Amino acid sequence: MATHVGRPAQRQYHYVMTMQAPGGSVCTRDGTLTVDIGAQDATRYGAFRHVHDLVAKDLGRAGAVLLWSFEPNEL
Repeated sequence: MATHVGRPAQRQYHYVMTMQAPGGSVCTRDGTLTVDIGAQDATRYGAFRHVHDLVAKDLGRAGAVLLWSFEPNEL
């Protein structure tokens, strides 16, 4: 991946999260997330919280995380 002067290096990750809300509703969301390498907030935990909030919004409330996968999006 090319790095341009003045712009931070980036890396793309693929994520999958499945969450179950109280009452049994289940939601799975997957997608990609691009992060700036070396940025102070570019952490695995930060990515988890970001995706957690997206899935909780889809479900209507937060629940138990049944599956969390977060890997570099490359073959």
